[in-house]
Amino acid sequence: TLRRMAVIVAGMQRDAVFALKTRDEELVEDVILRDRDVNRLYWLVARQFNLLLRNVSLSREMGVDIELALNYLQISRVIERVGDHVVKLAESIRGLMYVSIEKKIVDIIEVKNRESLNIFQASVDSFFEKDMQKANATILELSEFVKKCAEISAGLFDLGAPGVVYIGYCIENFRRVAEYAGVISENAINYLVIEKP
Repeated sequence: TLRRMAVIVAGMQRDAVFALKTRDEELVEDVILRDRDVNRLYWLVARQFNLLLRNVSLSREMGVDIELALNYLQISRVIERVGDHVVKLAESIRGLMYVSIEKKIVDIIEVKNRESLNIFQASVDSFFEKDMQKANATILELSEFVKKCAEISAGLFDLGAPGVVYIGYCIENFRRVAEYAGVISENAINYLVIEKP
């Protein structure tokens, strides 16, 4: 379920930015609607966690201890929040649909989109692969990414580009997606530290 949530959210973010390039308003609306699937999957994980809490023998049957189930619940909540930020990104892109944007601005948005998705994917992988090194590397990469986003945001208003507020919101949402990815990596590290004898 978590993997499915991560795939949907990443697809939403890719499509939102693709919609900007292609000026596809229907695709933007579709991205916003897909967030409902992410929310449904989050509630499924929450229900499963509550079932495990009520029935400890079910936990043994499923081969999932309460600590791992709690991690699944926490990470599903983080991915659900990532989905919320992707919706905000799509709404900002909808605001840019009828604004003339320079190619260099679109390029910046595409690069930051790709980088934030890479950080998100690496964080999800670090959890499922139980890879502490990858989790730590993702957190370091995140810190550089946040700095770059801050620099871009600071320089946007100097450009005086049309739609500058929406462009700023796009960069902000890429930053938030990456920061939530950092939370997933931290969860992975915390769980692996506890799990090791």
